[in-house]
Amino acid sequence: MNDMKLISTLLALGLASVLSAAEMPNLIKNGSFEEGLDKNGAPKHWIIDRNDKVDGVVKLVPEHATHGKVAVFLHKKNTRGSLYLRQKLHLKPNTDYILEVKGYRESGHRWHSVAMRQPDTRNIAHSKIPVDGGAITPIKFHTDVKKTLCYVYFGLWGYTKENNKGTIGKMWVDEVVLRELPRITGRLKGIAHYYYASDGIKGSLFSLDHTGKVTLKVTAQGKSVSKEITVKPGENSFTISWKDFPVGHACLSAKGGNIDVEQKIMIQSVRE
Repeated sequence: MNDMKLISTLLALGLASVLSAAEMPNLIKNGSFEEGLDKNGAPKHWIIDRNDKVDGVVKLVPEHATHGKVAVFLHKKNTRGSLYLRQKLHLKPNTDYILEVKGYRESGHRWHSVAMRQPDTRNIAHSKIPVDGGAITPIKFHTDVKKTLCYVYFGLWGYTKENNKGTIGKMWVDEVVLRELPRITGRLKGIAHYYYASDGIKGSLFSLDHTGKVTLKVTAQGKSVSKEITVKPGENSFTISWKDFPVGHACLSAKGGNIDVEQKIMIQSVRE
């Protein structure tokens, strides 16, 4: 059993049970553009933004469709101005989200991309739509602690004054998906699966919310040992120690405030 302790430390990690991101609903309306165009010629639930005398078109086409029958096609024909599609949303404050898009472009400009922005904040993020196809890096972001307004947009940007032919180009986009990332209420870190009865338990508790009292409790064979600690946002180290652990199956739990997480462990005699 001499190697058991070493092996167990390599397995050490406790996680709260959460839904996967794929199980969360898509917050984008008409993200696959199958609902057609509105009276303004824009895909339903989207807004076309044209500025600075841009010469461009937006339409639905079968080329490069990855879901359904159509993708949205944007074509910027001149060097001036910008052409892009935008959707307005109100999101939860202080919450994690992920924005994913599939697309294709025939243009060389680095500003031809997909992005999210929260007005009146510094919260803005971009991801490039690769030239000639390829995977688009998802945008993960955390919303402002108070602001809820957010714009998701993509398109072809150009300069106002410079005559840059690189801003001319074409873009196809499909499957725009915005999901809330599952909330992780807490993590137990550094907790092994096996301990000797004479050991202490050392680990850390990662909390995402406010300061609170958390009780760490180990119970086995009708005996229990508990310790209350104060947890602040961030990573908090703790140690539980006593003369002898109760031997057998046990559960280390942390509950309080926004924390509700546990991990099964085994406490064994040194003689085993």
